[in-house]
Amino acid sequence: MGGTEILPALQYVVQQPPVAGMPRQVLVLTDGEVTNTDAVIDLARRHAGTARFFVFGIGAGASHHLVKGLARASRGAAEFIAPGERIEAKVMRQFKRVFAPAMTDVKVVWGQEGLTPATDRVPPVFDGERVRVYALAETVGAGTATLRGTIAGHESCSTSRSTRQPPRGRHRRHAGRARADPDAGRAGRVPGKPRVVAAPVALEEPRGG
Repeated sequence: MGGTEILPALQYVVQQPPVAGMPRQVLVLTDGEVTNTDAVIDLARRHAGTARFFVFGIGAGASHHLVKGLARASRGAAEFIAPGERIEAKVMRQFKRVFAPAMTDVKVVWGQEGLTPATDRVPPVFDGERVRVYALAETVGAGTATLRGTIAGHESCSTSRSTRQPPRGRHRRHAGRARADPDAGRAGRVPGKPRVVAAPVALEEPRGG
């Protein structure tokens, strides 16, 4: 795709209404460079919460900046296929990522009064990946974070507790980390699907604070 074509094509894709319970996975094939690489990557970054791009750079002329940047900005993945190279292994590896189980419709419920979520939209959590979600508060003590979502049509819920006491009188960020754990074996796990674990991490001093 040339620089005049790839950006409008991707804009059209990300503007389509999402399908409930199905994260949007976009496959992109490119064999050259474009004139508006930064704009393309910025589009992927702005829509990273709803779409991931899995990019194939084909041939010697594929732009590494475009291919890697597009994948990195959207939490996707990139593969390069050299001239004359057999493609089967890389194609299968990429499609394994595309079809990896994911938790969708993700929500974090903070078990403490007075916390203000930093965002009302949490991106899907994919197998083997982590997503951090923040809330702001004047004072934060011990509390819980409950991660709710849907995996393969089944509701999933996991709660964990933080006991660390921060200094008083300062704004703090309370971070919840969501991790997809395909090997976890606790009760309530959907057979053959990952269990997603919520884990509040240490309270942090805001940058510049």
